[in-house]
Order: sequence, then C-alpha cells, then structure tokens
Amino acid sequence: MEFDFDVVIPPNLTTVRVRSEFPRIQPRNARENLSTTELELLKTKLGVWVDFFFNTKADTKYFEDLIQVISLWSAYANVSVDIDSEHMALTLKTFFWLWHTDDVLELSFEKNIPCHILDKGISQLLQVLRDDDREFVEVEGCPGFRSLFNSLVDLHESFKRYNSGYKDISGPFRFFLRKYFGAMRWYAVERLDGFYSEETFACWRHHVSAFDFFASVIFMLSGHSLPNKLLKSPSLRRILEIFNSVSGSTNDLLGLTKEFKYGQIDNLVVFKVLHRGIPIQEAVAQVCESVKSQLTDFLLLRDSILYEFSHDPDLVQYIDLLETMMDGHNRIYPESNRHLSAGKVTLSR
Repeated sequence: MEFDFDVVIPPNLTTVRVRSEFPRIQPRNARENLSTTELELLKTKLGVWVDFFFNTKADTKYFEDLIQVISLWSAYANVSVDIDSEHMALTLKTFFWLWHTDDVLELSFEKNIPCHILDKGISQLLQVLRDDDREFVEVEGCPGFRSLFNSLVDLHESFKRYNSGYKDISGPFRFFLRKYFGAMRWYAVERLDGFYSEETFACWRHHVSAFDFFASVIFMLSGHSLPNKLLKSPSLRRILEIFNSVSGSTNDLLGLTKEFKYGQIDNLVVFKVLHRGIPIQEAVAQVCESVKSQLTDFLLLRDSILYEFSHDPDLVQYIDLLETMMDGHNRIYPESNRHLSAGKVTLSR
C-alpha cells in the first residue's frame, strides 16, 4: 500500500512531503467497491438513527463525515451480509457508537476532566450491557454521555431482539469494551507528568484502536463464539495485539495530515516527531517497517493456531474476519471525506 502526501508540522508549520509504503494481506473474503447508490443507502440508514440520538446540528460536518466513514468501514469490514440487512444496520450503529465514544473521551481529556468523573459516565455505559439501572445520572462537564447512554440502551435491546443467544455470547463484547475504556483512562496519565516511553505509548495507542472490539461485534452478530481455551491461547492473544497494532498504525500513517492539523497527540508518528525529535520521514519509515514485521508474525501465528485448533470451525471464520477487516480498513482512506486531506493513497498488491 503506497501513500504520498504533504504534512504541515507545528510549531513552525513546516511543510514536508511524506512518501512510503507498507504491505497488505490478501483476505479470502472482500467486498467489491461500494457504488454511490449503496453508500448513500448506508449513510441514510445510519443517519436516521444518529439524528434521533445525537445533536447533529451542533457540528454538521463532523457528523456527516463520521457517518460516511462508518458506512464505508462497516461495509468493507463486514462482508458476509447484505448491506440492506438488519445485521448491517446493527454493525453501522455499533461502529458509529464506539468511534463517536472515542471522540467524546478524547475531547473530555483535552478539557482536563478528571478520570474519576469520567468513570461515572463509563460505569453507567457498562451497566447498560449488564441490564442494570437504566436511569442516567448526568456527568459533570460531559454532556455527550447522555446521548451515548441512550443510544447504547437502544443498541443493547436491538442485539437482544436480533440474537436470542446474545447474553451468552456478549462476554467478549463487554470484555473488549472494558479494556478499551481502561486504556483510554491510563492513556490520559501522560498529560499529568511528562511522557511515557515509546514502547508504553505504543501499547496504549494500539489498545485504544479497539479493532478487537469491532471484530467481536461482527462475530457476535453472526452467532459465533470462541471457547475460553482458545480465548486464553497466547497465540490468539498475540494475533489480536498485532491486529490492533497494525490497524492503529495504519490510522497513524494515513491520518497524519489531519492529526498534525488538529494537534491530536494519540498518534505514534506524531509522538516520534514532536516528543522524540525524529525526522518525520524516518518516523514514518519506522512505523511502516513495524507494520511489515508484525504482518509477517501474524501470518506465522495464523498458520500455527489454525493447525493447533484445526477442530474448531469458528476459529477459521474468526481469522478470516480479522484479515478482511485489516484489508477493509486500508480501503476507507482513499474514499473517506474524514481522511481525504491526507493526500494520495494508492492501494496496491
């Protein structure tokens, strides 16, 4: 995958041309490029739900761009169902919910809202998934949590109606969500006193990419689950670490222009440039090389775990899903209004 674009680096606003590439895995399953009609169908379906639960008039462009990229991402990540199916509708809503939640939390940290206050909002969201108290208590300084709460109640009830076994297979959903919230919380510690080492920064960064959460949603909606023995396998855990890491690195590389522009520090390349003093082209090359080596490991681990657990048909579908999602994530950047400012991105094999 090749990319070539200009990046404006603060504080001196120096413009630098960045060129590099990193490999892609060829998935067994992929969707054809969405037609304009198909994309508009997805955007309209998601837009109705978003308009109902969120104040879209407060920032029309933000919501329009997010709805568009979520429509692309949902279609290219979840290729086993029709785009006009109920399964796809739930994928759209859940992907939007998590992506918007990430934005709400980032804004809260930028406002220096203490973690113990954010925990009040986060705990209420997790209560929804446990069928606990449904009466929301306002979180000081975080007006966005009420919309997140109400929309999650709707999602939770929709999951239960869609899949009668939802309560039995929703464990990974809650586990990944708790892990994501935990990573976001500790990620904010950096703002208090100095900076993490690059290794720890990368660890938090890749946890909050939350792609394992996205995968758990699609897998759960399909009625599949993995046994605990498999979930505890060191090989699968490492596969998921790589899955998150590569997906986070893709965003860091192809979202550089946007994130330098808006001063978003949750980016490994930005961290290397602004806090380690590494020239941007060298920083980009380092992250690309990391993606290359991790994908090599992914393929080796994939073959190993499929051999070890060859009796489990769900595992084959799960690994196929991860590969489809990594490839589908690459495909959103040339088409997404949210990322088009990044410049030229060429998908190649």
